[in-house]
Amino acid sequence: MRHPNLWWYPPQPPTIFTQPPSSPDVFFCRPLFLWMPLKMWLIPLACVQPACNNHRLTAAGLYRTVRKVLDIDGWYDMATEYLECKGCKKKYPAWSEEIWTWGTADHSLQF
Repeated sequence: MRHPNLWWYPPQPPTIFTQPPSSPDVFFCRPLFLWMPLKMWLIPLACVQPACNNHRLTAAGLYRTVRKVLDIDGWYDMATEYLECKGCKKKYPAWSEEIWTWGTADHSLQF
């Protein structure tokens, strides 16, 4: 089983500045969690629409909304992939509840 890197960390600002930074943004960079279950597990995911006859979901790019998540020790951003059914043309963000219900408990626990 392939385990891609799901966490991405921005470059950290230097601890000592020789000149003021051009923007305060360098102090507010957060880690990014990239949730991509189709690419992570490489198993077929089926459309949940009853009339769709379990067409296979395919990757359809990145979902445009990035969530800001509060963790125990700070904030992080979370992005996900779009999954599309070629049969009914419906798209699902990979973090949607419909997608969570497809898998086994083992896969659900990884999230």
